Amino acid sequence: MKLKLTIDYFIISLILICSRILFLFFTPYAFYNEEAKIGSIGHDIIFHKKLLLPFWGYLDSPHSGGSLFSGLLAIPFYLILGDRYLVLKVTALVFSVLTVFIWHRLISFEFKGKKRFFIFFLLFFTFATPHYLQKSVVLAGNTVELMFFDALAIYYFWRIRNNTIGVFRNHFLLGVICGFSFWIQFMSFYLFLTVIITLFITGVSNKRTVQKVLSILCGFMLGVLPLWIYNVLYKWPSFTADKHAGIHFIFTLTKLKHFLLIDMPASYHFLDVGFIKAQWFGFITYGLFLVTITIHLVNNLMKAHKQVKYCSKTKEEGMSLEMFLILYLFIFIIGTTLTTFPIGSNNVLGWNSMNVHAEYYIVSLQPILFVLLILLNRHTIKYALIVSALVSVIFIVGYLRLFIPLYYNNALLKPLHSTEANAYECGFSFIKNKDLFLEFLTKIPIELRSDYLDGAQGIREEN
Repeated sequence: MKLKLTIDYFIISLILICSRILFLFFTPYAFYNEEAKIGSIGHDIIFHKKLLLPFWGYLDSPHSGGSLFSGLLAIPFYLILGDRYLVLKVTALVFSVLTVFIWHRLISFEFKGKKRFFIFFLLFFTFATPHYLQKSVVLAGNTVELMFFDALAIYYFWRIRNNTIGVFRNHFLLGVICGFSFWIQFMSFYLFLTVIITLFITGVSNKRTVQKVLSILCGFMLGVLPLWIYNVLYKWPSFTADKHAGIHFIFTLTKLKHFLLIDMPASYHFLDVGFIKAQWFGFITYGLFLVTITIHLVNNLMKAHKQVKYCSKTKEEGMSLEMFLILYLFIFIIGTTLTTFPIGSNNVLGWNSMNVHAEYYIVSLQPILFVLLILLNRHTIKYALIVSALVSVIFIVGYLRLFIPLYYNNALLKPLHSTEANAYECGFSFIKNKDLFLEFLTKIPIELRSDYLDGAQGIREEN
């Protein structure tokens, strides 16, 4: 079994890395100027031998620790590859490959080692949607990192449900993963909430459910420790300084309708292919995913009476993996439409566009949809083959469309970092908290203070 997994991982790594290298060097869609801020802390440590800003000043925004975390992880690649933009891409690629490994491990476990899912698994994650491809090589601090920790938490939670060793310890560690993920990006809270709800749904008659939930909560508090440290030191900027901080309920049917009918299909970022418009690729792909979800729901509802009976007499295996993932999608969608946190730039849609600012938060849902389609092989193999083949063709066409003849991206071999941009971001984020703003002003080097003040001016102009 271990040898088979090793072979699988080798094949996945080889194909995935080759497809991403081609995307990086021969398409114009891999550049993201925000990465300059992510690479600053690693660059300053290696090449300046010191931090040019206070440690917490390297955060891209007060509510997201992923930028700081990813910047630190880039340090060994700066040592290996030198001062090159490629360092950030390699760091993102490591996240991507590990994420795919986790999903493969989970699906392999669900299929009990059978390999009929492997070809389509490779096709989906190798070619994927243009948006997923793009974000899999972008070190933004809140996308490829979020997808990694989502996959890790789902895998770990699902494995806990299928064994009995170390219940308290395992749930505590799951909480640590969820808590750290929450520090990386607040959007991960939807998955954490899904885990808690699932435990209560499937373990309603189990006396140990409360113990497990408390274990997860304790672990969560530990995992989110960096967030507490930062906020205690600087008077809660995650909840006061950022323009998106806080939870303001703004649910409307119009917002939900726009999310389901426009944002989701647009988030794939397909481009026009000849006379075939990008909208066609987006809506067809989205429609196939919706049909897949519907089939999963029907199959599970038909077994509902067995599920209830099974759940009440056994440990807590009454919910299938696909139902757990669908529940997560539902909670994510409702949570997104209830709050004011954006899913991307409010003025940009992904139709016939590879704009990195469009729908960037909901790209994390796409691996979930890939996995749901793969899991369909457990129910209706014939339909699964047809739909998987159609989706694979769309993905391959979408992938090939990204390439431009004779294009070569030599910017990857040049430096990309900007501590000045970090200073600007500090001013932009902290001007709403005047005490914090003035405290940082005294700590920032004189040569970077003009950038810091420009950032403060930027948010005043925006407002």
